[in-house]
Amino acid sequence: MSRSLRLPARILGSLAALMMLAGPALAVDPETPETPADAPEAAPAPFAAPETTTSTDPFEAYRFGFYVTAMNRALERAEQGDAAAMALIGRLFLEGRGVTLNRTRAMEWFALAADAGDPRAAFEWARLALEDDNAENDRDAVPRLEQAVADGNARAEIALAFVLIEGQLAPRDLTRAAELMTRASDAGIAEAQYALALMYREGAGLVPNDVEATRLLGLAAEQGHVEAQVEYAFAIFQGRGVARNEAVGAAWFERAAHSGNAIAQNRVARMHATGTVLAFDPLLAATWHFRAVEQGLQDARLDTFIAGLPEEVVAEARTRARAPLDADTDPLPPTE
Repeated sequence: MSRSLRLPARILGSLAALMMLAGPALAVDPETPETPADAPEAAPAPFAAPETTTSTDPFEAYRFGFYVTAMNRALERAEQGDAAAMALIGRLFLEGRGVTLNRTRAMEWFALAADAGDPRAAFEWARLALEDDNAENDRDAVPRLEQAVADGNARAEIALAFVLIEGQLAPRDLTRAAELMTRASDAGIAEAQYALALMYREGAGLVPNDVEATRLLGLAAEQGHVEAQVEYAFAIFQGRGVARNEAVGAAWFERAAHSGNAIAQNRVARMHATGTVLAFDPLLAATWHFRAVEQGLQDARLDTFIAGLPEEVVAEARTRARAPLDADTDPLPPTE
């Protein structure tokens, strides 16, 4: 990812990770059950004996977990030029349901479906191509993304926006990237709201606007986007684009800390160690510090603070730090 925007790696992550925002975006309902208990186990090839269903609809068979039947029925429709059926075959190969998992075959079927007019398959093909980092496939990734974008696919808009920011597979175009990210943000996708907030903050393809940046961070944070929660906490704590409110900022740091974010854990530890905003609590300070350190985030000042604590407090903090985190509830018992 381009560094000229000064967007740190902890915020944007890799392009491949962004391509995985919501998993497959194909023509069938993504909320599909596992194979029913009374259905036979999926066979290793699409030409195995049919399962216990009379449905001729491959998508219905897929939804009910009859993957071999879904494959067979989809193949019949694909022979007649049905683009959605081709996309379903690609998905079955990608997931290894009713057939041996095979990404190469999946991409072949997604390409056929895209060429037959299925824009969702075009996005899926582009996503896989960018993940595989294959130079030959990379050349076709942008046209496939454009096909999906033309159909209004918000995930494709996000992916293409980052391609345009990066400027390697297509000429760098921050203005269009901002337009695409705005459309995806308006569709309510947290990742787009987060990325667009950073673009507003940096003036990347947009006039810098801290108020809008913080508003978007808040929208993404409310949806559970952990990195957005951290950036939103900083903005509120510092009064950047919003009225300064350290107590609310601290609450957002705590929320992100419970979701496992090391930066938030470090900030919560510091506040408990100093009694700033949060109550002075050496045990909680040490516990959060150890959690952050476990993820590689060191803090010499907290090390010095903890070195002055009683051994039993440090030992208890280490024990607590090893306990699983729950993003929805406080996993740490109250202190005396």
